[in-house]
Amino acid sequence: MYDVIVIGAGIVGSYTARELARLGHSVAVLEKNPEPGYKTSCTGIISQACLDMLPGSRNVIQREARSATIYSPSGKHIRVERETTQA
Repeated sequence: MYDVIVIGAGIVGSYTARELARLGHSVAVLEKNPEPGYKTSCTGIISQACLDMLPGSRNVIQREARSATIYSPSGKHIRVERETTQA
C-alpha cells in the first residue's frame, strides 16, 4: 500500500515523488521505460488531492483543469467536466 502512486518518472513525476517522500508519504513511481535516457513525454498533470499534499506548491501551477476529453482508438470520445479543479 502506498499513499501516492506517481505515473511517469519524468521531470514533474520525479520532483513530485521526491517532495511527497520528503514529507513522509509512501510513494511508488511507475515508469514505462526500462532505463534512463529514453525520450520523455511530460504532461506535468498533478491531481488536486496530490497538490494539496505539497504545501507551498501553488506558485508552480501554470493551468488548472476541470474538464477533459477522452478519445478511444476508434475515434469516439467522451467529455468529462467537474465544477471544481481536478488537476
